[in-house]
Parts: sequence; structure tokens; C-alpha cells
Amino acid sequence: EATVVAEAIGTAIREHAWNDGGVQATASIGIVVFEGNTTMPLDELLSRADTALYAAKAGGRDGVRVFEDGPGETTTRHPG
Repeated sequence: EATVVAEAIGTAIREHAWNDGGVQATASIGIVVFEGNTTMPLDELLSRADTALYAAKAGGRDGVRVFEDGPGETTTRHPG
């Protein structure tokens, strides 16, 4: 599942010793799920992923959001 991969990426970034441990970094990740044969234009898919990304940032950063059709994104946050 995409959220499992996104969480693993976030954990790897958060736990990495950047600049010998002198720098801390986190990642906010937005996901949009689609079927491989979608007729949705690429710019719409990217816009939806971007919406999810900004929701992750607004939720405190260092999180994952998945865009869903309807009233917005999921509210699940996967903090560090």
C-alpha cells in the first residue's frame, strides 16, 4: 500500500544522520491513488497529490495524507 511505502520513506528521512547528525529533516507526503487506465489528465492527478501534500503540512508536517474524492483528504496523520 502507498501509505506504508510513504511512512517508510518518512522514517528513513527522519532517522538519517544528515551532515553527521547536525541536521534534522522530515518529509510531508501527499498521495493520490488512481487506476492505471485512468482518463484523468496528469495535471489533475498532480493537483490532487499537491492538495494532499499541503494537508499533510497543515496537519503538523512530517505526515502522510491520501487524497480521496469527496469532501477532502483522509485525516490520518503518520507522525514520527
